[in-house]
Amino acid sequence: IDMPSQWKLSPDELHKTYVANTEAFYKVAGRALAPELDEFMARCATGLFRRSGAVTQTQVDAINALYSKGRPRPARHTATSPPRDAKVTSTRSGSNSSPE
Repeated sequence: IDMPSQWKLSPDELHKTYVANTEAFYKVAGRALAPELDEFMARCATGLFRRSGAVTQTQVDAINALYSKGRPRPARHTATSPPRDAKVTSTRSGSNSSPE
């Protein structure tokens, strides 16, 4: 089951939007919270995507775009290393694969 969405941002567009929003937060709370905020947001996104029935490569790419300005791009998940306990549906080849 796919979750309905009007959201069609590329990972780069999502990253730019994430940075714009987190920069406002860091002005108030301080940049020291960046690692915890990035991980929290990635866990939230992973949880939402998991509940849709499968985690697609597009969703994995979106999760990996959630990192703050000045921090390295995370290598949290890949198509072969999905979020724990997630079923991955490849949107590129149209086949399903389960995590090992």
